[in-house]
Order: sequence, then structure tokens, then C-alpha cells
Amino acid sequence: NMKIVFILLALGVCATYAQIACPDEKPACGVNEEYRCCGPSCDEYCDGHDCGIRYFVCPNKCYCAQGYK
Repeated sequence: NMKIVFILLALGVCATYAQIACPDEKPACGVNEEYRCCGPSCDEYCDGHDCGIRYFVCPNKCYCAQGYK
């Protein structure tokens, strides 16, 4: 399954990123958005919750992202 291979490859690339600390001030997020900080392992919110595999793009920064609902 090429999709699985792509995701695993993306996770490997993400793992090479350096961790960037989240700023103390969080931006105001819109409706059905939440504040996230995805680190090098794609799994860190700024509040410590799991980001999940769907964030395998792994932006090395804090940002407001659309919620699941």
C-alpha cells in the first residue's frame, strides 16, 4: 500500500526536524479550530495532547488548525 509507505516516509522526515518551543502567547483560534504545536514526532500539541498521524506534514511551528468535528 503506497499510502502507508508515504506516511511512514513523511514521519521519518518529520523526526529529523529540530524541536521549536511554543510561544507563551497563543493566537486566537476561530470556530472549530484548536491551537497546536506539532513537534518533530508529529504528536505534540502545545497543551500536550496527541496530534495524531493525520498531521504527518509536521509543520515545525505553532498554528491554529481545523478541529475534527
